[in-house]
Amino acid sequence: MEKERITIIMSKSTLDRIDSMIDGSSLRNRSHVIEHLLLKGMGEKSLESCVILAGGKDTSKALMTIKGFPVIYHQLKMLENQGIKKVFLCINSNDTAIRDSVNNIKTSMNVVFSEDDKMMGTAGSVYKLRNSLNENFIVINVDTLSNFDIKGIHRFHMDHDAIITMLLKPEADLSKSGSVSIQGSRIISFTEKLKKPDASLANAGVYIMSPKVFDYMRKGFMMLETDVFPKIAESGNMYGYTTNEIITHY
Repeated sequence: MEKERITIIMSKSTLDRIDSMIDGSSLRNRSHVIEHLLLKGMGEKSLESCVILAGGKDTSKALMTIKGFPVIYHQLKMLENQGIKKVFLCINSNDTAIRDSVNNIKTSMNVVFSEDDKMMGTAGSVYKLRNSLNENFIVINVDTLSNFDIKGIHRFHMDHDAIITMLLKPEADLSKSGSVSIQGSRIISFTEKLKKPDASLANAGVYIMSPKVFDYMRKGFMMLETDVFPKIAESGNMYGYTTNEIITHY
């Protein structure tokens, strides 16, 4: 997003308050703080919807037991604690085990099952929900657990007017995950699971998406990793938010 430089004058006490809000991650300088406060004052909308990708060939990951509860339980509680109101859970149509498990989880969120009766791919499952996702939304793989800051990533996403913001993590071995090349915060290329990737930042399996992402999708089988991410990176509208939080993939 192209930005313009402006000059403003304010009191030292106000500047001190602005400086106290700089967190070194999503609010990295005075400009970020001021823009964030202006957007908030003009009615910035919070992130309320999440798509969990739990279909595909291996659906057992969602039900793996961690500390006495299935992975999907921990994921839903994390989303609930961070203010998510509605979850679209993409599952295979014959996957009664995940449905039964989720139906036994007490949550204030509205959980909607989106069933695929054939292989749709990660992008195909998201595209099916296009009429229900009119604002920015988060997409997360069902095997991903972390306590990442959803509000911080969303703020970063809006500040950059991104179509996709991908959560990135430093990783020594990138052979089992997608890797990116970046300039500043902009992702200029995305490659899925190379044997010898020329990068050190890995796809963490968490994405903030604008509804504009549907312009890069179509009906039928599509993969985010091979059909969508490379195109949006090439367009210059994909950004990376790097975190040092522990992220576990099951």
